[in-house]
Amino acid sequence: MLSHPKVALRSSVLGCEIIVTAANNLTSIQLGEALLGTLEALLATSLSGRVLPYRSEFHANIRPSDFIIGLPEHKVEHVAGIPALVIQHPASITHTTAEERNSFRERLLEIVVTTISQIAVIDKAESYFKKLAKEEAVFSRSLDIADITTCVNNILGDAPKLQMSEWRKDVRGEHFELRRSEPWDFGLKTEALGTKSKPTELRPGDGNPPLELASTDHLKHRDRQVVSLIDIPLWGQASWTATAYGYHPDPRQLPFIALGFQNEGAAKAIFNGLRFRLGKVDSEEFLRVSVITGIDKKHPSSYSVIISGNPNMSDKRSDNAHWIVTAQIHRMVPPGPENLDAFVAKWRQIGRYLILPAYFSSELEPPQLYFDHSIEKHEFHVRPAWQIGKNDPDICAIDLRDKPIIPAGIDNPPVIQALAWLRKKRKRNK
Repeated sequence: MLSHPKVALRSSVLGCEIIVTAANNLTSIQLGEALLGTLEALLATSLSGRVLPYRSEFHANIRPSDFIIGLPEHKVEHVAGIPALVIQHPASITHTTAEERNSFRERLLEIVVTTISQIAVIDKAESYFKKLAKEEAVFSRSLDIADITTCVNNILGDAPKLQMSEWRKDVRGEHFELRRSEPWDFGLKTEALGTKSKPTELRPGDGNPPLELASTDHLKHRDRQVVSLIDIPLWGQASWTATAYGYHPDPRQLPFIALGFQNEGAAKAIFNGLRFRLGKVDSEEFLRVSVITGIDKKHPSSYSVIISGNPNMSDKRSDNAHWIVTAQIHRMVPPGPENLDAFVAKWRQIGRYLILPAYFSSELEPPQLYFDHSIEKHEFHVRPAWQIGKNDPDICAIDLRDKPIIPAGIDNPPVIQALAWLRKKRKRNK
């Protein structure tokens, strides 16, 4: 370890990359290692469908504080709409007695649970953790494995030398100063990146998926990739309740799609986070916006709006990856298709549009539009429901109660097989 003020620790858990930035001191580093080690051990066998990650990455910052006494303290802070775990601790944390050790383990477990809640949703969480605690004794085992402080003290003593500067104090004789002004691999990484081919566009396959894709028995955490721009807790607070469209006769004015929320602050926070990641212009099309029409015969003008990440633009593509894509879906039941059709026509004419948040206080009040939080985009996906098959990512917009509109002359449309597969899957999961 060199003399940098901070140290970065990384681990892939459930396919989410956990990035811990710790102050370069022994206590902060050991606390970061204990956090990652406990997460890895606790969730080692949790790649099943009950635990679903919803973040691509999550940051934790660990630093000492003169105002903290005893055990570490933690909280989740939002910076530019992006949540991060902040852990502060005293200069040293003692584990000399059994009581001190148990207190630290309980606090570490609280921090771990907070972290899990920020990266994943768990089906029937209470029963799931009770099963782990009783049948697998996973909590005790995980905390034992992650007891970094005890391991370091037993092997390296009470005052281990972890920094180069600490070793140099005892060096006698001639010193050999570094003469190289560039990294040893300068130019190699750039050349490798420059020769990397662009990933092939993902397309839904036909038939049943291979058995290895349906099973998680041999899956490693690093083989799973989470494609997500959706902060599920924040979207839950925002309460997406409507979608509005707007356009101007002047072709220089971009048409827009406004997502209407009931919580003004959370809505702005969502788009602050998206702008932080994507910029004011989503030039790489990391955000995917889809509209599925003809979704229900009873309401011919109804459609679903899907907001998700774009797996085609992931920078972590792998041939054997297990993918999870998170999305938010809202069903619209307007009296007619005029508003959507006019927006689509304008978008096709100009080739660009804005997506932005809006505050909907009630159906009787006009929405408040926040153009200062907008994002410019090019791609917009609009397609009829009958074209969606069981392997199509837009299947998330189909409900088992739906009866999609099927044009005359279309025999055995993909959506019929998709609905049959959904019914079979739901029956199997009961």
